Amino acid sequence: MKDRISLKLLRPFFLVIHHIKVMFRNLKLHWKIQILFLIPAFIGYFAAIILFDYSLNLYDQRLYQDSASILSLSTQNIENEMHNLFNITTQLSTDTTLQNHIIQLERAATEYEQYTCRQQLMNQIYTSLNTRKYILSVTYISPSLRVDTVGSDTTVLLEKQAEELYDTAFSNNGKASWINDSTTFLVCPIRKTKNLDLRPLGAIVIRINVNKLVDFTMNIEKTADDFFICKNKNELIYRYDDSYNVSPDLFEITENYSVKKINGANTFIVQHSSKYSDWTYYYAIGYDTIFSPFHRMKALVFFLFSGLYILLTGISIRFSNSISQPLKRLAEQMNSVQNINFEISNISFGPITRKDEIGQLQRSYRFMVKKIEELIQKNYKNQILLQDTRYRVLQSQINPHFMYNTLDSVYWMAINVHQNSIATIVFSLGRLLRENMKKDALTLIPLRQELIILGYYLNIQQIRFAEHLQFKMVISDDAQSCDVPRMILQPLVENSINYGAEQISDICIIELSACLKQDRCYLEIRDNGIGVENDLLEKLKSGEKKPTGHGIGISNIEQRLQYIYGDDYCFSIQNAAVRGTVVSISFPAICRYSDKEAEKCISY
Repeated sequence: MKDRISLKLLRPFFLVIHHIKVMFRNLKLHWKIQILFLIPAFIGYFAAIILFDYSLNLYDQRLYQDSASILSLSTQNIENEMHNLFNITTQLSTDTTLQNHIIQLERAATEYEQYTCRQQLMNQIYTSLNTRKYILSVTYISPSLRVDTVGSDTTVLLEKQAEELYDTAFSNNGKASWINDSTTFLVCPIRKTKNLDLRPLGAIVIRINVNKLVDFTMNIEKTADDFFICKNKNELIYRYDDSYNVSPDLFEITENYSVKKINGANTFIVQHSSKYSDWTYYYAIGYDTIFSPFHRMKALVFFLFSGLYILLTGISIRFSNSISQPLKRLAEQMNSVQNINFEISNISFGPITRKDEIGQLQRSYRFMVKKIEELIQKNYKNQILLQDTRYRVLQSQINPHFMYNTLDSVYWMAINVHQNSIATIVFSLGRLLRENMKKDALTLIPLRQELIILGYYLNIQQIRFAEHLQFKMVISDDAQSCDVPRMILQPLVENSINYGAEQISDICIIELSACLKQDRCYLEIRDNGIGVENDLLEKLKSGEKKPTGHGIGISNIEQRLQYIYGDDYCFSIQNAAVRGTVVSISFPAICRYSDKEAEKCISY
């Protein structure tokens, strides 16, 4: 009951919406564009005032992102340097020469030998690390907790901390560790690597000066901003600008950014944690200084939007005309194309100067019309090709039943009189004629079946030329089930015989090879004849040279390949390097039948 009452109350509302929708649908495109252009602008005029306040909050987020990027870039050099020092120290701990010095030191019998080995050891450690000015000292702690130190500042003695530092070095699964106490240390264990002994050989302790590390890695210029580094988020260990009085609540920031009072002014603070230590980096930006121009700009928004809305009204009128007029002309062209006969008419259009979507639409439409015309012309040519092929086949179909019966009679007569050559010729000729009289010249058949058809033709030619003709085949097993166009090999082999066995006095050798490579079928027919005219295929296609003979020739084969495979085929006829002709064909490999199924497809 309540649902019915609700529907009755909402019915007038839906009727109004429907009426407005119908009115808008029937408007001219010119008015539709202006309405769609001006109404959102009018709504945006009032929405912008509300959204502008909201944008202040979004600007905080944007400010954080930019500040975080600045902080990340500023501290990346420090992080990289700490990581590089970590890697160098780790490599130094596994250095064979360093470990040999330690082992020699352990084996030294006299104090002089111990002194010499210790000097060599500390010289190698110092030489590896002395280029980094922020390193105050480098200490080697032996397994017996003996301490040897080199560096620019050796005033800090580590004998009291030796055991703690040594234990810390071996407590991190053999990896180097950062220690931030009153001083910053990098401790790295040394284990014997020879023969994977892994016996502790001591530890390296590197003492760092944080101020020099920052100066070494960063180029900080004097600005209104400030840069802090804190340890454990509660102890300040570096500050760029000492004029700031950092309050303790600075370190109580739980978010990645916050606004705090520093020196009586609002300051935007961004924090970033180190990957390699317990340091936290802080970047401070003057909040009030950033937003004062932004607040002044807010007062101008009302006046700017008023002027812009008036300007947009004029622009929308011109803009709608620039869109509706070309579309109107395009619609007129579409109406005119309806009466065009694509088979006999060449369509032409005027130039297009627009580069926008409407110009693209016009170009796409014209391309579509041209493509339709080309497809119709191509289909028309293909139909002519098919009819021509069928006509050539029909030319030889002179009462086929009478011909088959006659050949069959001749075959049995030859068998009766033991004339095997004549019987073979008659039998092969009958099979060959049956294949030639197939109706569909564009049918794909397995290569195995095509080779059988070729064999009928070769039986006749072998008897005709006897030892003067030799035919060789190299056919891969996987290629025999690949589909090929019907009657594609026989015309090419016939061409090789015409330019070979009939033209030369030597033995004519014809080689046929077929294989599959990368999902493509490759056929090649090679002979040692007199060769062919250069660019024969191109001259046949251009009409410069007329085909010879009355059968399905080279030009017809190329046309059938194009019809079946489009542009995804290759057909070339070239003279061999020494003598003869090489015919190469490649096209996509299609294997619809297994070997057994391919044998069943063979028709006798």
